[in-house]
Amino acid sequence: MSMGAVRAVWDWIAGSLRRRLLMTVIVIPSLASLCFLLILMLAYRNHMLLDRTNAALAISDLTQATLESREALPDRAGLQATIDSLGRHSGVTG
Repeated sequence: MSMGAVRAVWDWIAGSLRRRLLMTVIVIPSLASLCFLLILMLAYRNHMLLDRTNAALAISDLTQATLESREALPDRAGLQATIDSLGRHSGVTG
């Protein structure tokens, strides 16, 4: 929008008490709410990414430690039982 158009809209709003009241009571708080919503959404997204990263690291460490402890036993049934038992830990879903 050009400055002339912005000025024309501003003059139109200022020309009526009803339009100024509408702008003050509805439009400005709505814009502020949208800004806060955006901030909250970004904070929630970052929190979820951090949680997923921590869960992935925990599963990776748990799997690596389990596989290292099972290296001496080459049987597939024992390895499968170990992997199944990993799925029963709290916070791990398969």
